Amino acid sequence: MRDISFTKRHAFAAIAIICAVCGDIRAETTLGTGDVREVTDVIRASATGRLFSLEPTMHRVAGPGTLDGFKVVGAIDLEPQQFARARDAFLSSLATPSDRYGVCFKPRHALRLVLNGQIYDILLCYECKRAQAFRNGRLVGIFPADGSPGALNDLLRSLKIALSPI
Repeated sequence: MRDISFTKRHAFAAIAIICAVCGDIRAETTLGTGDVREVTDVIRASATGRLFSLEPTMHRVAGPGTLDGFKVVGAIDLEPQQFARARDAFLSSLATPSDRYGVCFKPRHALRLVLNGQIYDILLCYECKRAQAFRNGRLVGIFPADGSPGALNDLLRSLKIALSPI
């Protein structure tokens, strides 16, 4: 009988630990770290940017041909009209956060902006419904995001930029 109680006690402790860890992840992704307004303000203040198609992987890599740890499949500097389409897609995703998300963070799209001497990268993962923002290569925020990759995929295709085969 004592072995059963011991096992139950450990099972409940394990469940409590898992819930605590998942709760921390949920709080981080729901509440975000950093200020999403800083990111949306930078997007709105920019007149143009560079749009990236990324290879979605769970493990970040470093080196040439990467952006904030993800392999670049293709990229293009956007003309103002093209940028407006990308800007609207990113702002829409950040403005409609989901209450359901995963923890994969395998982004397929990124937008690089340069404003007041600062370089901002905003990466979107529509699969787990999260965005990450970097300023000068340092993570400044993790935010909930929602929407569909359709508009960005269409824009990339129209510009002859490859999408990830994965």
